[in-house]
Amino acid sequence: ADAGGPLELIEHGTHGYLSDPMDFRAVSNAIVELARDPALRCRLGAAARQRALERYDIPVAARQLRAAYDLLGPDAKVRPIAAVTAAL
Repeated sequence: ADAGGPLELIEHGTHGYLSDPMDFRAVSNAIVELARDPALRCRLGAAARQRALERYDIPVAARQLRAAYDLLGPDAKVRPIAAVTAAL
C-alpha cells in the first residue's frame, strides 16, 4: 500500500510494488504480474531482503542509535525507558 510504513521500506518496482490500497485494479494487476513472473518475485524479494539487512539489521540499528546518542554529547541526560514510558 502506498501509505504508512511501506513507504520507507519499498521503492516501487525495486523492492516491491506500491499502489493506493483503494485502487483495486492496480493491486490486482500487481498480484497477477507477480503470480505470473517467478523471476520478478525473486528479484524484488532479494532486493527487499538486502535493503532490510542494510537498514534494519540489529548491528546497523545499534550503530545508528549509538551515533544519535553521541550527537547529544557527554552531558546529555538520558532517562531510563521506564521513566519515559511512565511519563506517557
